[in-house]
Amino acid sequence: MYRKFGLLVLVLVFMFLFTGLAYAACLKYVCVKEPGGVNDSLNPGSVSNIELTSGPALPTNVKISKEKLEYKCSGDTDWTLITIRSCNPVSGCPSIYPWEVPFTPKDDCNMKVTILDANGVKLAGDQGGLFSIGEVSLKIMQPNGGEELMSGQQYTVVWNSGMKDVVRSVLSYKCDDMLWTKIVSLPGNPLFYKWDVPAPADNCKVKVILKDSSGTILATDQSDGSFEIIAP
Repeated sequence: MYRKFGLLVLVLVFMFLFTGLAYAACLKYVCVKEPGGVNDSLNPGSVSNIELTSGPALPTNVKISKEKLEYKCSGDTDWTLITIRSCNPVSGCPSIYPWEVPFTPKDDCNMKVTILDANGVKLAGDQGGLFSIGEVSLKIMQPNGGEELMSGQQYTVVWNSGMKDVVRSVLSYKCDDMLWTKIVSLPGNPLFYKWDVPAPADNCKVKVILKDSSGTILATDQSDGSFEIIAP
């Protein structure tokens, strides 16, 4: 009797593990793995990897061309496009995309992936589980849009944050279509910095990143609008 009971337990455990693995497996050509896990809350302004997994192959006569990534949150009427990127007809589409999380807090969000052929026809797709975009715990006060900064003079960049465990504050700026350029890395969270304003430029923004002792980003924010750097 005890042997039969033990065998029954083993069978039940095996069935549980097997069904769990089957449930976790991707049963489509492509599935959204992350974000959308348990209690996924993304930090605004951080870079979060969109992770995709593959399941059964498409028919050999189907030629994939592009991969479209979109997200939609509670209250949104339409899907917001993140990117459309090319796929390899043989090896398939990339499985990772580094996404800069928007600064607007949102709840009940879904990530969607769509695989397209060369004519834009949908071949496969999937939606991930729910995730949220958390509250902004850091706010740039100035420059926050509309200012005119004088090139060659000092300007006080000011931000507001009551976060604890901040070991380093990193300031950057960009103008027009340039990449972010580091201004300074400061110890602690001083909440202001006297910046030597660079050469004249348009459509500029400042970004502040707060990090802990391990270098993990705790919070980040950038100017809401653009400002100009003018000649003296």
